[in-house]
Amino acid sequence: MIFHNPFAFRPAQVTFWTTAIYVALLCPLIYIHENVPKAPQDSALPLGLSLSEAWQDLANLTQEYHPFNSHANDAVRDWLLLRLQRILDENSASWSTDRGCTGWVPLPGPLRTSLTPLAGRDPHPTRRESLRPTLLSSTTAALL
Repeated sequence: MIFHNPFAFRPAQVTFWTTAIYVALLCPLIYIHENVPKAPQDSALPLGLSLSEAWQDLANLTQEYHPFNSHANDAVRDWLLLRLQRILDENSASWSTDRGCTGWVPLPGPLRTSLTPLAGRDPHPTRRESLRPTLLSSTTAALL
């Protein structure tokens, strides 16, 4: 039996080396893409960050299909706003809401990084329409 040079440009050798190279490149890529690394323990995370709590929040958000302009979307929005208010209150962060707004209102100027209470407004609204968070620009905050 005659063995040919394994690196010669013959159909069998080219097919073998092309297949070997593709397999060698694609197997690690597929393995990395399909395997998710383990989540770190809650003790290894920064203070105030809980993956189990975030997972529970995600489960609450995805319980039901909620397309735009649906009652389910309104319920998700209300839940998100209440969750944000609770988180901000737990961390003693200053925040405010804008009353009478029917959606997000872009404000001129650079945005501030923190939410500040508006003068003369209740920081804990009870009406559904008043639960919309507002980012204040430095020029708008100076006018208040």
